[in-house]
Amino acid sequence: MLFYEAQRSGELRNNRIPWRDDSALQDAGWEDEDLTGGYYDGHNYVKFGFTMAFTTTILAWGAVSWPEAFNVANQLDEMHKTIKWATDYFIKCHVKENELYGQVGEFYLTETFWGRPEELPYDMYRPAYKINPEHPGRSYVVGYGINAPQQPRHIASSCPHLPKWCGWKQYRKNESNPQILYGALVSGPNENDEFLDIRYEPDYTNVRIDYNAGFTCVLAKLLQLHSWRSCMSPFSYDRLFN
Repeated sequence: MLFYEAQRSGELRNNRIPWRDDSALQDAGWEDEDLTGGYYDGHNYVKFGFTMAFTTTILAWGAVSWPEAFNVANQLDEMHKTIKWATDYFIKCHVKENELYGQVGEFYLTETFWGRPEELPYDMYRPAYKINPEHPGRSYVVGYGINAPQQPRHIASSCPHLPKWCGWKQYRKNESNPQILYGALVSGPNENDEFLDIRYEPDYTNVRIDYNAGFTCVLAKLLQLHSWRSCMSPFSYDRLFN
């Protein structure tokens, strides 16, 4: 569990990592919403909501499946804290009913800085990316919506129907994939909300199982909350989720 504590962002409380302290306390949304907290994704200082959701789901699954093992290791409480650190951040990111921040920070910006997270330059630009009706996440899902991606970077779906040959010609063709990869979330737009629907531009059209798993679970959670809201009284719903 110590690894996850080393990855924490925001104001740290009772952290067991002696060389970590508060960091990225200026993380905020478009309307100055508080987006501090959460976990840095890897070696640098970007926070990805979907991969964080996937990580949290797997950890929670492990805690439910093998609580005795974590208890014997005296880590069950630490596991609960690890999960809560992420869910507290998700609550912050869900700023309105149909608005969710999915990312804070950007790779190309953090790659210019090699140093402690506590020493991130105060004026470093850390963009926040929000999913809302004007910038819908579903518009970057193959097979759904009016402007769904047509050229996901996926070899098999770029191949024509058998018995036609498939090769590099299909990779270079600026045409829609013959096979529709329904439900696949692609990388999506850049920091300027620009999107190039071209299969040989992986920064925009790449597909991977890890962030698609997180996306699936986030959608399931939103659907469940919507179902509960339609069935519960406003008072009960507010007590549980607000």
